Amino acid sequence: MNDSLKIMIVMIVLSIVITIITKYITVKLERQLIDRIVKKDYQGFDELIKSKKVRYLIKPFNVDFMKLNVAILKEDKKQTDEMFDYFDTVKPSRLQKEAVYTKGFYYYLTNERYDKVEKYYNLLQTVQTKKPNFEVERAYDVFVKNGHQYLEQTLEELKAAEDFAKPVLEGLIARMYENKKDSRMAKKYADQAMRHMEELK
Repeated sequence: MNDSLKIMIVMIVLSIVITIITKYITVKLERQLIDRIVKKDYQGFDELIKSKKVRYLIKPFNVDFMKLNVAILKEDKKQTDEMFDYFDTVKPSRLQKEAVYTKGFYYYLTNERYDKVEKYYNLLQTVQTKKPNFEVERAYDVFVKNGHQYLEQTLEELKAAEDFAKPVLEGLIARMYENKKDSRMAKKYADQAMRHMEELK
């Protein structure tokens, strides 16, 4: 075996080893960040996310998406708005855009900021390649359009739902009956939702 071939083999092996080690360290770093988020150690998260090893090893989108999630968990509305605004200035992939837009849709829906809900609903239409997201379409109809288009479908879904899903579906059904101006049925399903929530505690 000549020297050139030996050097080439050594370089290939070295490259594979470096790739494996880098992947191992990256996965470990991501776990450490997620662990801090789960434990609500936001100071520890901030310190680690700003470190050179994170900047070097973890993709910028993943870092920024984690920052967005932490801002939401901290209920820091100013920082959350800033992170969503920041994502308007970068060019993520289609799947990354879909993740940001979906999070934006539900975040602003929860906070009843319907101008932002409209924004992210419309943006989602630009990145979805398959049929529209049923959950998004239903939530948009119920809470933004004050509609009840999905009432029968949701009633059917409730019949086969697991216990943990029932309060959410019943809450949706209650709101749809409210949108229909049927206060009796709205109260019935709101009460059921509350009862099932208590049973889950």
